[in-house]
Amino acid sequence: MLVTKLKSKDFLLGAVLLMTIGWFILCSTVGWLKEQTGGNDPSSAFLDAVSSIYTEEVLADDKLADVSFENISSAQVQQYREYYGDLGTQLGDIFTQYIDKIDAAENQKKVEALKKERDEKMQAIIANYSDADIVREKIVQEETKWLEANREALLTYLSDIVASADRDYSYYVMRENGEVITNVSQLATETDQKMIAAYFEKETIQPGTQKDYMVDFQYSEIGSSDAHSYLFAGMNEAVTVSYGLKRTSPLLNLVKKEKRLKSIMQVLACAGLGLMILGSLCAYGYVKADDGAPHKGLDKLKKIPLDVLVLVMLVVSFLSLGLFEGVILYRVFLSWAGIVQIMLAAALFGAALMLCLIQLKELLTALQHNKWPLVLKAKFNDTFFMRCWKIIRYYYRKLPFVIVAALVLLSLVLVMSLGPDLLLNSRLVLVGLCVLGMILLYVHRQYYVRSMQLLSQPAAILSQHGEALSPDDGMNGVADNLAKLGQMVEQTKQLNRKSEHLKSELLTNVSHDLRTPLTSLITYSELLNQPAHSEGEKEKYRKIIHEKSLRMKRLIDDLFEVTKMDNGEITLNQSPVNMNQLLEQAVAEYEDIFKEKNLKMMYYKPHEKIEALVDGDKIWRVMDNLFSNAAKYAMSGTRIHLKLYQEGQDILLEMKNIANYELNQEASGLVERFKRADNSRHTEGSGLGLAIASSIVELHHGQLTVTVDGDMFKLHVSLPQGL
Repeated sequence: MLVTKLKSKDFLLGAVLLMTIGWFILCSTVGWLKEQTGGNDPSSAFLDAVSSIYTEEVLADDKLADVSFENISSAQVQQYREYYGDLGTQLGDIFTQYIDKIDAAENQKKVEALKKERDEKMQAIIANYSDADIVREKIVQEETKWLEANREALLTYLSDIVASADRDYSYYVMRENGEVITNVSQLATETDQKMIAAYFEKETIQPGTQKDYMVDFQYSEIGSSDAHSYLFAGMNEAVTVSYGLKRTSPLLNLVKKEKRLKSIMQVLACAGLGLMILGSLCAYGYVKADDGAPHKGLDKLKKIPLDVLVLVMLVVSFLSLGLFEGVILYRVFLSWAGIVQIMLAAALFGAALMLCLIQLKELLTALQHNKWPLVLKAKFNDTFFMRCWKIIRYYYRKLPFVIVAALVLLSLVLVMSLGPDLLLNSRLVLVGLCVLGMILLYVHRQYYVRSMQLLSQPAAILSQHGEALSPDDGMNGVADNLAKLGQMVEQTKQLNRKSEHLKSELLTNVSHDLRTPLTSLITYSELLNQPAHSEGEKEKYRKIIHEKSLRMKRLIDDLFEVTKMDNGEITLNQSPVNMNQLLEQAVAEYEDIFKEKNLKMMYYKPHEKIEALVDGDKIWRVMDNLFSNAAKYAMSGTRIHLKLYQEGQDILLEMKNIANYELNQEASGLVERFKRADNSRHTEGSGLGLAIASSIVELHHGQLTVTVDGDMFKLHVSLPQGL
C-alpha cells in the first residue's frame, strides 16, 4: 500500500538519497582503511629487501670473486658497445671531433700526431666490436674500480635494510649456484624444499615462496654518478626465496589489525552496496511512475538543454572526485575539514545523479512516442549551443557586409592597442584574429553570393535551354522565370511519355532473341516424336533442346536482373575483398575456355595487395560478364590484355582485345541493353552482359567505359576503394 501511494518525486528523492549515502559509505570505507593500514604489505616489503640481502652477501670479503671475467654476459658486452651509439655513430663522432683539431694544427708533425691519436681511438672502438673478450676485460676493470671506491658506502647503506629484514622475517634464499643465504641457523645446510616449507609453515606467520625471483645487484642505490647501466648486470640472477613473518616481529600487530579492518570493510561495503541497490530500485520506480500533477521544480530541470546538463555533470563529477581524492591524499578523514569535504562531495554526487535521472526519464518517455533518430535530432536542436548558433546565424546574416567588415577592423585595432605588455603572444593572437575576421567576411560574402545564385538559378536554367528571360531584374522577374520553369517541367513529362516508345523497341529485341531458341525447341521436339530417327540422332536433338533451354533461361534471368537494378531492388552486401585473388580466380576459371577459343590471356599482376569495399558476388558477376564477352567476341589467335592497378583511392581494371566482328557502332552503345558487336545476332550472347556489368559498377559508385580504336576493343572499370 505504501509503494502504491508514493509519487514520482518520492521515488526520485529516495533514489538520490540512498545511492548517495551508499556511495559515501563505500568511498569512506576505502579511504579509512587506507589511512589505517597505510597501504603496507609485509610480504611485498620483504621481497623488496631480498636484493639488498643478496647484494650484502656478494659484497662479503670472500665473495669478490663474483666480479670475474666469466660473469660478464653477452648482453653486457652489447650494451657496453652501444653505450655511445652504434659502430658507425661512434666512428663518425671520433672523426668529426678531430677535424677542427687537425685543421688548427700548427705543423705537419702535430697533424700526424692527431691523426695517429684519432686512428688509435677508432681502432679501439673497432676492437670492441670485433672481440668480446676485450670488452669483458674493460667491464671487469670498471666493476673492480667501482667496488674499490664504493664498497664500504654500499655496505653501510644496505646494513639498515638487512637488519630490518633480519628483525622481522625468517628467510631462506637459494642462489643459482646452490649457495644458501639464510638467517635461520638450522636451515643453513638444508636443501630439502619440503623440510624448508614445513619449517616456515610451523614457525612463521604468512609464509610464502617465490621461485625464479629476480634479484639485482644494488650498486645504483648509493647514487654514484660514475656507474654505467651495463655494470654488474651479469651478477643479477634468479633465486628461490622462502620467507615468513617472525612471531616476535612488531609487524605482527599490523597483520592482526589488517584482518580486523578487512572484516569491518566487508560489512560496510555490503551496507553501502545494499543502499545503492535500494536506490537503483527507487530509480526504476521513478522512471516507471506516473508524474501526476506538474511540479514546477522538476519541470524546470527537464527543460535543461542536453549540452548544459552534460557540462554540469562533468564539472560536478570532477569536483566531487577531486574533493574526495584530496581527503584520501591528505588523510584527513577524522578532521572537520575532511568531513565537510566528504559531505560536499556526496552532495555534488547526489545533484548530478538527480539531473541524470530526470533527463533519463524524459528521454525514455520521448522514445515511447517517437523513433529514436527523431528524438535525438530534437534533443540536439534543443541544445544551448544550437540555440545560440541559430540566433547568431540569424542576426549575422541580416547584418550588412559593411558592418561586419567594420566589426572585424575594430577588433584588430583593439588588439593592436593593447600592446605586447598586456597581451601574451600578441602577434599570434593578432594573426588568429585576422584569420577569424577573414573567415567571417568570407562566410557572410558566401551567404550573400549563394542567395544571389539561388535567385538567378531560374534564369540560368532557362538560358541553358534557350528560353526567353523576363526583362524584369527584380522579384517579379524571378516569379516569371519560375512560371516558365513550370512549363518546362510539363514539357519534360511529355518527353518521358515519348520514351515509352523505347520499351516497344526493347520488346522487339527480346522477342527476336527469344524466338530463335524457341523455334529450335519446337523443331527438335517435333523431330523427337518422329520414330524414323535413330537413338543417336534423338540424343543429339535432346542435347540441342537442353542448350537452347539454358540460353532462354540465361536471357530471362539477365532481363530480370537488369529490371531489378533499374527499380533499385538490388542491395549490396559490401565487405573488404581482395581484388587480386578475385581476378586471379576469374582468370583461372576461363583459362580452358580461352584455350578452346585459341585466345591467350596476358594478365599484368599488381605487385601489391589491392583491397576494396565491394559486394564480392556482384563484382564477380562483373568479371564473369567481361570475360564471357571477351571469349565470345575476341578474334581467335589474338591476345587479351588484362591489367589491375590502383591510383589513389580508385581501383582500376583494364581489358583490351581485337574484335572478331567489325565494330561499326559507337563504343557507348555497346553497354546498352541488347546491343552486340555482332549486329546479325548470330552469337550466343543476350546483349545484356555489359549492361549488367555497367549497372553493378554504378551501384558501387564506379564507372564502366568502353572505347573502340579500329578493331581494338578497350574496356575500363573504375571502382572506389571505399576503405
